Amino acid sequence: AILYPRAYSRTLPYNWKHQHDVAQAGANAILSACGVKYRTGSAFSFLKLAVGGSSIDYAHDVEKVPYALVMEIASKGFHAPEPNIARICEETWIGIRAMVIQLAVSPVVSFTRSKTAI
Repeated sequence: AILYPRAYSRTLPYNWKHQHDVAQAGANAILSACGVKYRTGSAFSFLKLAVGGSSIDYAHDVEKVPYALVMEIASKGFHAPEPNIARICEETWIGIRAMVIQLAVSPVVSFTRSKTAI
């Protein structure tokens, strides 16, 4: 899955459509190149309940990062079997590359500076 905010609320962020387009570009590229289907949507829409403390919500709502996405890799559980790692890395890279390209052609979004130094 490729998820965007919010996990704590069913209310979508102001730029949810742009984030959805970016996530969908990644999912489409992975499907086309690898035949693996990644679903896209808000974290809340996947969980069907509100969950606090997600990193994408913090990045988007607190630090004002306009595009906050998370990829859940195609594996069972948190530990991919060793024979699958190379394939998972390849499909993940294909998705990330497609999302970066989509960001490059997306409408200009103001990237504000974080209040905290990184």
